[in-house]
Amino acid sequence: VLAWVRRAHETSTWTTSVCSGSVILAAAGVLDGKRATSHWAALPVLKTLGAQPVGDQRIVEADPKTVTAAGVSAGIDLGLWLAGRIAGEEKAKAI
Repeated sequence: VLAWVRRAHETSTWTTSVCSGSVILAAAGVLDGKRATSHWAALPVLKTLGAQPVGDQRIVEADPKTVTAAGVSAGIDLGLWLAGRIAGEEKAKAI
């Protein structure tokens, strides 16, 4: 699975995660040395896998195409954030 994540990340437009999915991205090396968030209980694991955990933000942009979101409900925030980036703020507000 981790090899697949690395390969997919190489060609993706966006690589995102919600909740503890960021642990998978970190284990695959996608978040090496980068800021990332996750469910509060998974934040210490991010650090052991080479990421820089951020516990006070619901969405963290690790780089221009890699974005992590905190707990499960932050997935809604991430979806709207992505809509804004892809289609513009007005479309995101309409959604």
